[in-house]
Amino acid sequence: MSARKHCVFCGNARTKITKEHAWPNWIRPLLRRSPSTIIGTQPSKKPINFPGKLHDMGITANAVCESCNGGWMAGLENEVRPFLTSMIRDGAETALSRAQQFSLARWMLKTSMVFEFTHAATPFYTFAERDALRNGLLLGATVIWIGRYEGSKFMSTAVAKALNYDIAVEDKVSRHPGSGFTLSVGQFVAQVQTIRTPPEMTGLWVRMPRQFAESVEVLWPRAENEPVQWPPAPSLTDDTLNAFIERFVEDKKA
Repeated sequence: MSARKHCVFCGNARTKITKEHAWPNWIRPLLRRSPSTIIGTQPSKKPINFPGKLHDMGITANAVCESCNGGWMAGLENEVRPFLTSMIRDGAETALSRAQQFSLARWMLKTSMVFEFTHAATPFYTFAERDALRNGLLLGATVIWIGRYEGSKFMSTAVAKALNYDIAVEDKVSRHPGSGFTLSVGQFVAQVQTIRTPPEMTGLWVRMPRQFAESVEVLWPRAENEPVQWPPAPSLTDDTLNAFIERFVEDKKA
């Protein structure tokens, strides 16, 4: 008998492993409603085709158990869907409360973790980090930015995992790995950056490059009870979105 697969979020091997949609299916009706094929991108940067089904986003990860899929993950989708729908579809001005900030940040981190299992590369996030998110915790050294996108693409994702950061603690500098995940869908765009920091570190300052600073807003972490006013201005365009996605890529010509 072959060993049963363990859920990558809870570790359970007794519950059936299901195909979790990396792009949640509730997003599909917000996009093009015609039966024509639409095109998107995933972390491999290879184009993928979405059939003209109105309720199927197509990309799945066969790594999540039925209990997680239909439990806390479904609950998280229900938390963000009411306010994220108009942000994606209409770019509607939205004031995100502290509770909504937390739900959206957790949703973005969950989405980045699920996308890691849509291809064969070794995931950056550990089981302990995925289990912590399942239990309602956000990783300490994670920063999430959100912005508005007005351009020709309706959805894209990009992953950068082979990142290294020099971190200074007082007069000691050490190098630590990191990961970047960018998602855009409709007029909503978000970027997650996680850095594995030294255990003795109590705080981390991460700078957003000046060319994007006005187009994105920090979603997480923020001061307690401070609302997020979305969208920031100006919006990201095709050119600036591509640069925003690729800001983690080393310039070989430099």
